[in-house]
Amino acid sequence: MNRKTLITLSGICFLVFVWLSPIGEVIQEKLLGFETTEIDNLCVDDQVDMKGKIVNIIDSGEGSGSGVVTLLGDTLIAADVGSALISVDGKLHKIKVGKAKINIIVVMGQSNAGNHFKNSTSDVTCPPGTAYWWGDNKGTSATEPVPYTGPSQGFHSPLLAELYAQSEASGDPVKNVMVWEEGITSKNGESISEWAESAADTSGTDDAVTMLENCLAYYQANSDKYEIVSSGIYWLQGESDEDTDPALYIERFMAMWDRLKDAG
Repeated sequence: MNRKTLITLSGICFLVFVWLSPIGEVIQEKLLGFETTEIDNLCVDDQVDMKGKIVNIIDSGEGSGSGVVTLLGDTLIAADVGSALISVDGKLHKIKVGKAKINIIVVMGQSNAGNHFKNSTSDVTCPPGTAYWWGDNKGTSATEPVPYTGPSQGFHSPLLAELYAQSEASGDPVKNVMVWEEGITSKNGESISEWAESAADTSGTDDAVTMLENCLAYYQANSDKYEIVSSGIYWLQGESDEDTDPALYIERFMAMWDRLKDAG
């Protein structure tokens, strides 16, 4: 190989290296006329309303399913971690999709922990792609979360919407997954003693623990798309224990809490 050929090949390798580097990305954006907006950095399950815009997916990326981004009607959906190229009203956008941060909340207690507040139907809805329900009337047989928007008769949708709004305002958006099922995590008239222990006529915390474990297992199995950043319970109970000694209540509550904590 002569010196001229070697220099030419070295130059080509250098140009390819620069083109694929972060500096190259800036050059590409300048040369190709990329537009930079808030849609360029998304996380899995984000949904962007594109109504009234002309959207074309030029390169959907190499997601595990239909691509990193998909277009459903007028909604652009971030489906997987990676990069994609789209045009919006003729302008190019290189979209980067990262993992979604997840907060898991087990909503527990008496019937008021469900959607049973009288005369309290809420008109609050959760932004699409930010809230999920683990339960879906399947209880311990639930195998995946379902999107939850609301509105609800009770506090579920306002709670999930407010938690997301607070995280978004902090600059670190976190999506919320509500583990809840009537008769499992919220039970009519259940006392703290029944929650703390399993008996012939009550499952105690057993089924709620199973639901939590299944939910955690799902997100751990999909850790390429999701990152669990926190988990906890929203507890609303006490009417059946108005005569229970406070010290005994705390003891029984902690017995229940320890089981949930051990689960995740």
